[in-house]
Amino acid sequence: MATDPDSTPFGDRKLGNFAMPITWVEGMKNKHAEAVFKHFRIVRAEIDYASQNILYVAASEFFDPIPPNEMAPSYQIMVDADGEGVKLRVVKL
Repeated sequence: MATDPDSTPFGDRKLGNFAMPITWVEGMKNKHAEAVFKHFRIVRAEIDYASQNILYVAASEFFDPIPPNEMAPSYQIMVDADGEGVKLRVVKL
């Protein structure tokens, strides 16, 4: 039975790739990690020991929709944390 792609959680196809340092994410010990990752539905995560990053493919309201059969573009996620909380800046590369 075929599923209507618009009825899935990823129907809008707002998918992207990004990387975060292992040390920042490790064990979600960073107090800001939860505030950041609540904006992303992780589809795939892969550790790259050479670059010391975790490479992610995710869906997010910050990403542009992509057409079917196209690769998700890469984004840079910048986190600004201050006493008032966490602010994200997302830049398409």
